Amino acid sequence: MKILIFFPCPKRGGIERNFAIWRLWLEGHEVIVYSVPDCFAKGVLRGYARLLFGYLGLLIRNRPDAVISFQFGSIALIAKMFSIPTFVRLSNDPSGADIETSLVRKISERIKRLSYRFADAIFVNSQELASRISGWNSNTHLIRNSLPKAAHTGVVREKDGLDRDLKLLFVGRISQQKNLAALVEAFHGYVLLAPNSTLTIIGDGELREDVKLLAEAGPGRDQIKFLGWQDEIAYRNFDVFVLPSLYEGSPNALLEAANAGLYPVITPFSSGGREVLDMLGYGTLARGFTSSDIADALAEIGLPSADVLNSGMRRLAREHDWERNKARLLQCLQIA
Repeated sequence: MKILIFFPCPKRGGIERNFAIWRLWLEGHEVIVYSVPDCFAKGVLRGYARLLFGYLGLLIRNRPDAVISFQFGSIALIAKMFSIPTFVRLSNDPSGADIETSLVRKISERIKRLSYRFADAIFVNSQELASRISGWNSNTHLIRNSLPKAAHTGVVREKDGLDRDLKLLFVGRISQQKNLAALVEAFHGYVLLAPNSTLTIIGDGELREDVKLLAEAGPGRDQIKFLGWQDEIAYRNFDVFVLPSLYEGSPNALLEAANAGLYPVITPFSSGGREVLDMLGYGTLARGFTSSDIADALAEIGLPSADVLNSGMRRLAREHDWERNKARLLQCLQIA
């Protein structure tokens, strides 16, 4: 089967890791990858015109048997003209556009939502997201972000569950979506309770310098570290994974951290995260997205025992099993 994949411009982060897994799942098929450029820098209308002609040219030249588009629903409108089965993979909740300040982003996200109706199927990575978009396309399939094969290896918890001096970790883009300013402000308050705690931020993004200035302006300044992107992350050197995002899907970094035995603290973003906490049977869900909400959540941390951690990790690994989710994807493609 010849499969044409549309993928956002290469960037570090969860969506790239998710894409790499799908490439492995599709081994044995002829896969053509097209990285979608940022077409909207010079205006929305010009951007969509550029995408339209780009899509047409690729479909005419390659004549694929199926199309998979990561996040971009507009390709489904074009592929319908050629009767090509088209699937859209949603990794993030598109309703997150409601909080974006960019007019271009708001308009483009709403056009994508309309175009999802033309896809033969939509693949989502959380049950909550499937429920949220069920009105956009009735043919929605749950294919979770998957952990590596033999991912669960067990942990031994040596730290006292009531110890407040913790090693906190964040992994991801430093952007408005990730809400890092609120996390840094919360940590400045937390170090007054636990003066030997640390916060490590792995990642980069357009708000890095702004967040660094905020980090340097409070009592936790000497305990906040910015490491940039890391090819390999030693999750087990930390105690707690904090994800303060305003919106998400089912983030890979959260899965990887939980699979390594870290205790998760997350904000109530609209999809994915709460399902992970339910699978684990532990973790803290902040009441909201403000720095005070996150500070309260950090103060409530109580690390579980090794037995509880291992039981939760096994449940997580079963639901995000590599072979199970691979089989779901290939079955959908074969039916189409």
